[in-house]
Amino acid sequence: ASALSTPSARAETHWAGVLVAIVLFPLAWFLVHDGAATLTGGNPSAWPSAASPMGALEILGGTAACAAALFMISRSSLGAFVVGALSTVIGLPFVLMPGVVRSILGPTVDRLQAHSDLGNALSTYVMDDGLSGRFILMGVLTIMVAVVAHLARRAGRRDQGAADRARGGVH
Repeated sequence: ASALSTPSARAETHWAGVLVAIVLFPLAWFLVHDGAATLTGGNPSAWPSAASPMGALEILGGTAACAAALFMISRSSLGAFVVGALSTVIGLPFVLMPGVVRSILGPTVDRLQAHSDLGNALSTYVMDDGLSGRFILMGVLTIMVAVVAHLARRAGRRDQGAADRARGGVH
């Protein structure tokens, strides 16, 4: 009976991992960016003139969201693979074909920047991370964390199977 329920349980864990990663990684990304902008007044190379509790809270919230997403990778690495691949795929055109990206996204970025503070912040953060290559770096890093987690889980199952066989075939 447990063998029949295992694939379903893993499928649920994989779907949960994808959902958690798709929600929490971008939330963490935005909160950390926005917190940093709040702390520095939008100039990342300037020392803040005063402490910013709101900026610190955003950075702490983004860190907590990232930690929760990373913890989920210990259960299923599929979400990290998906988000890492998306980040890399989003970032590559910015670096390889910035003119094409500008012609496609330029009007949308202009509308977002004029629409609201949130639109301005999102478009600024996307442009900064896209053109600097950070989307690619974050994507590859996330994929590699997923690979390490997946291989560690697989090695653990292999070691457990060997230990079970050594004890007399108990599964």
